[in-house]
Amino acid sequence: MNEEQLRRRRRLRRQQQRKRRRRIFYILCILFLVIIFTILRGIVAHFSRTSNHAQANVALWYIQQLDREKSGDPDRSNVFYSSIEELSNIARDKLTAFNFTLAKNSNHIQAAEKYAYSTKKIREITEGKLDYTGKKIAFLTFDDGPNNTITPQVLDTLKDRQVPATFFLVGRNLGSKHEDTLRRILREGHGIAMHSLSHDYSKLYPGRFGNADRIRYEAQETQKLLKEFFGPDFHSSVWRYPGGHQSWKELGSSDDALAKLGVQWIDWNCLVGDAQPKSDRPTTSEGQVQYVHKSLKLNKQTRIAVVLAHDAENKQLTADSVNKLIDYFKDNGYEFGILK
Repeated sequence: MNEEQLRRRRRLRRQQQRKRRRRIFYILCILFLVIIFTILRGIVAHFSRTSNHAQANVALWYIQQLDREKSGDPDRSNVFYSSIEELSNIARDKLTAFNFTLAKNSNHIQAAEKYAYSTKKIREITEGKLDYTGKKIAFLTFDDGPNNTITPQVLDTLKDRQVPATFFLVGRNLGSKHEDTLRRILREGHGIAMHSLSHDYSKLYPGRFGNADRIRYEAQETQKLLKEFFGPDFHSSVWRYPGGHQSWKELGSSDDALAKLGVQWIDWNCLVGDAQPKSDRPTTSEGQVQYVHKSLKLNKQTRIAVVLAHDAENKQLTADSVNKLIDYFKDNGYEFGILK
């Protein structure tokens, strides 16, 4: 074998060795990618199972609540007896993921249906248009929220005492800043009502006369905002005029406009006095309870009590008084309901 043949053989051997190394390298790369893919798929599957497990627990909790109601077990049927900590730990998806908990086309969850009452009927009873001799029911109502200062304190007390209430929300407050508080109101079995979009008297009642077009617009826009949080099955049929219906002139057209939207207005027949002029405003919790007592006794019909209170950020005294208000009504034989 001459020298030229030896060189060719060596060159061929080196080429074959390079090809083998490249094949080994490619095989190792493929194995590495397969291992990485398998690990990542396992991680994703783990978190998916964890998330599904948490959501399943939430669904199970609500199903258990409904089952307990149907069973008639008085010790376990009330939504306020169970913790909802798991619910608050779930990622902050829109509540459309939990639409099954809503009483469809209403302002509360299904478990609250047993203590939810027609706004129109309750209004007509307090106005003396309907006779009523049934059980005594108190409707605690809180205007001007939500916020992250006073509203959570009110909710804490209501949860501790297992008492529902109706929250009259202002549309301009329905943003991401107050999202957690807003969700909590619904999830803990309370009713959600509307208290206008702007709370601006000059827009709603120019010259003290009701502006039906403006009021219709504010009700529609507030409803839209609520549906953004709670999904298309949510509908609040409850409205309170800022300042109260009795404070303004010629609201008939506005009442009709609201009715066409499936919304009924309601005022109150007793109050804690937290929005009264300072000269008449209670300065203690006992004073607020006494104010409720005196204002309720001015009515011929006292078996139904619609209580006006406020959970605005400057209403610390009202938040401090909720316990005593509950004591007052319980001591006088009242149950508690929400407006729908």
